Amino acid sequence: MKRVAFLSCLILFVVLGCSTRSPEQILEEFYNYNEPDSESLDPLILAGEKVVPLIIEKIRDRSMQRRRLAIDFLGNGEYEQALPVLIKILNDETEESHFRVAALISIFQIAENLGNEFAQRYKNDSNLGKTSMDILSNKDYLRYRRTYIDALFRRHD
Repeated sequence: MKRVAFLSCLILFVVLGCSTRSPEQILEEFYNYNEPDSESLDPLILAGEKVVPLIIEKIRDRSMQRRRLAIDFLGNGEYEQALPVLIKILNDETEESHFRVAALISIFQIAENLGNEFAQRYKNDSNLGKTSMDILSNKDYLRYRRTYIDALFRRHD
């Protein structure tokens, strides 16, 4: 019983803590979060919808810190409002390939049919071809999502 009470208090503390911080404070925490890539989305995941407009705005800047991970966050959370900027990144041939690959994966995670359309278009592209073929063959890794509970309890892959 004490464990349940402790966990309930911990969850309440984390949820209230995230809700009182501004999106800018959360973004700063994300920039400075020193964890493995699998956990580095956690500050954003815990903030959820609250931070999405700021992330969408910031990923337009090619010099954004941890930009690829921010793109991953949008796909992980299936935030449909991010699709226009993700499509712009994907289709921009002047973008670095790892950002384009991350955008393609995020598009697929948000809107599977749209992701398949782009994968079909880019399957012969030298930079996007492998990821496109993974999408078209429905590879398991593309379905992985880091959950709120994973982030809250800092579960590892």
